[in-house]
Amino acid sequence: MKVLFFATAFVALMSCQEKTDNYNESIHESSTMTEVRDELQFEEVWICHHPGTDFHNKECVEDRYPNGCYVPGDSRKFCWLMFENDCEDSKSEAVIAACLSIGYVR
Repeated sequence: MKVLFFATAFVALMSCQEKTDNYNESIHESSTMTEVRDELQFEEVWICHHPGTDFHNKECVEDRYPNGCYVPGDSRKFCWLMFENDCEDSKSEAVIAACLSIGYVR
């Protein structure tokens, strides 16, 4: 009976080791993909969302309106992060306008 118990425990532990090895390989593959993604990282820029002003869809000026994009207490005026690759095949009019303003359109 003891032999059967130890044999079962041994098989169970060995199967766990195989899963751990596969998990470690998966992590290695993920880190490789992360490295590739970092190499392909495009330039980023913060864009102002403040319709009706000269700041709208242009690079964010981190100051209070009328000197910048922000209006204290108004969550409808904000800056959002845009990456250069966001301009490729975008369907959003706001993104297209920001891309044109920043000069990312190809």
